[in-house]
Amino acid sequence: MPSIISINVNGLNDQTKAEAIFHNLNNDKPDIVFMQETHLNDNTKSLIISDNRWKGTKIHSISPNNFAGVSTLISQNIAAIIHSNEICPEGNYIFTDISMDDHRFLLINVYAPTGGNKTQKRKDKFSEIQSKIQKYTDVEFIIYGGDFNTVLDNNFDRSTETTRSDISKKPLIETVNENDLQDIWRTFHPDDKQFTCKSTLGTYSRLDRFYISKATMHYFTKCEIVPFPHSDHQKVLLVFDFDKIERGKGAWKMNTSILQQEEYQLAMSGFLQFWISIFHDFHNPLDWWDKAKKQIAKITK
Repeated sequence: MPSIISINVNGLNDQTKAEAIFHNLNNDKPDIVFMQETHLNDNTKSLIISDNRWKGTKIHSISPNNFAGVSTLISQNIAAIIHSNEICPEGNYIFTDISMDDHRFLLINVYAPTGGNKTQKRKDKFSEIQSKIQKYTDVEFIIYGGDFNTVLDNNFDRSTETTRSDISKKPLIETVNENDLQDIWRTFHPDDKQFTCKSTLGTYSRLDRFYISKATMHYFTKCEIVPFPHSDHQKVLLVFDFDKIERGKGAWKMNTSILQQEEYQLAMSGFLQFWISIFHDFHNPLDWWDKAKKQIAKITK
C-alpha cells in the first residue's frame, strides 16, 4: 500500500545526520516523503539528497537564507506521472500535480514560517496556498501536509492550554473548508492527545499533520505519529490503499460554497448559454443532458 511520510528534519547539512535520516526513511520504504526545514541551497541539495540516498524524483524549494526549505521526494518504485510542480521561491511550499494508478492528486508540502514575529508572514503563505489551489481543477483529491507551525485547536493540540490568538489560522481554516479537507490524524484518533514537536519552552504541540479531501477518507487506512530520533519533530505516516478506490463515478462531492462566488457564477452562466444553443445538435436529449452534467462537474471541480 502506498505511504507518505512528513518530517521536519531541522537541517540536513550535516552529512552524518543526513546519512542517519535517510537510513531511517529508507527502512520505512515510503513512496513519497515531505521534508521541511531542509536548510539546503543550490550547491548542497544534490550532495545531501543524493541518488545514493534517495532513488527517485527530488523536488526542492530553496530558501534564500538557507533557514527554511522543503523537499518532496517520490520513489522510483511507484509508477507516477508528474504533470507540474509549483515551487515557492522562499522555501515554504511545493505543489506537485501527480497521477498514480490512474488517479490524480495535488500534493502540497508546506513549511509555514515560525516564530511570534512571523505570524503575518505565515498568514501570507497560507493565503498564497489558498489562492493557488483554485487553479488545479483536474485533480481528484488533495493531500496537504507538512509543518504548519500552528494548530487549529489551541486546547486539544497543545500540551498547555492557551487563549493566544493567531491570525495566520484564518486562511488555513478557509482553505480546509473551501476544499472540503479534514485533518486525517484527528479523524483516526478523535480523543487522543499526541504531539509532534517540543518547543524551547518545554511545551508540546501537533504542528505536523496531513489534510486530505473528505470524499476520499475511505481510501486511507492509517495515519500515525512515529518517533524520530534525528530531529526535534516526530514523523507523520499516512497510508492509503488504491484497491479501495472506487472505479467509475467515484465519490466526488460538490463544495456548495462556490455557488456564491462570482467567478463560478459567470463560468456556469457562460457554459449554460452555450450548451442550450447546441441542444438541437444532439439526436437524443438524454445524451445532451448526460454530457452537460459531465461538463458541469468538470467546471465545478
